[in-house]
Amino acid sequence: RRKLAHALTSQGEFDKALRTIGTAVKTDSRHDAAALADDYSLLAEVYWTQGRHDSSRKVASKALRLHRRLHSLEGEANDLMRLSNVNWMEGDFDQGVHLTRAALRINRTLNRKVEVARGLINLGSMFRSIGKYKDALSVLDEARLLYVALRDEIGLASTFNNLGSLYLDRGDLLKARRYYSLARDLNRKLGVLDHLATNIGNIGIVHRKRGEYKQALSHYRQALRINRAIGKKEGVVRDLGNIGVAYLELHQLSAARKWLTRSLRLSRRLGKRENEAVQLQNLGIVAERQGHYARAIELFNTALGIN
Repeated sequence: RRKLAHALTSQGEFDKALRTIGTAVKTDSRHDAAALADDYSLLAEVYWTQGRHDSSRKVASKALRLHRRLHSLEGEANDLMRLSNVNWMEGDFDQGVHLTRAALRINRTLNRKVEVARGLINLGSMFRSIGKYKDALSVLDEARLLYVALRDEIGLASTFNNLGSLYLDRGDLLKARRYYSLARDLNRKLGVLDHLATNIGNIGIVHRKRGEYKQALSHYRQALRINRAIGKKEGVVRDLGNIGVAYLELHQLSAARKWLTRSLRLSRRLGKRENEAVQLQNLGIVAERQGHYARAIELFNTALGIN
């Protein structure tokens, strides 16, 4: 049931995943504490992926208590990482960094090198979020070297993508493009299509920031075609929004509204509240520029309520 729930989550079938893992929880709560702890961990992951952060925190905390009671260090480290992600997304970066470092200490002790590398990438992303670029670069370089030693090209591609985002935030568009391209080339070789689509979309962002809107739209549409082909709905949401933003910056407001509305509708169907708020805000900008001020205020207030 856990494997099925994980597969359903990756396909965006959250309701089915929750029903499946809920059945597992009912069964394991009577017979198997270790399995129940793993059920809670997966349930926290489903909630996290769905954007239901409060629910993810509550269930991950239950899993953490059970794993500690069972002296399961691997489970404890995994739960700490999930809790750190919740804190990160809710803006409590100090707690997120603290929990990530706690998970890293356990994973280093257990010599779980892949989990150490993943934790370093998360830590780098948190440092990037608060503008600690030197610290972010340091931990991402450590992750890169670890993935090279492990000959883990999927992890290496993820590190390149994160380095691209680091340099994008710093305004170094040349280095951002280079690292995104390295990630793209690796994922294309490996056939990891969802990550490939992300890399292509990120290269589109570089073009948009350089004012190269034709190239940006070309990359966004490439990413959209891939995500639609593989059924990656979360990627489709992102690509639709990116296309809408490009048209917004081009001052093609009707086209912007069309694409942003598509992203908004899909966000609502998937329960992606964060992206729903982003697109409501973008649509508010469209309405404002069209002189529809009452509508703009309504959209901004709705986005504010979600945030």
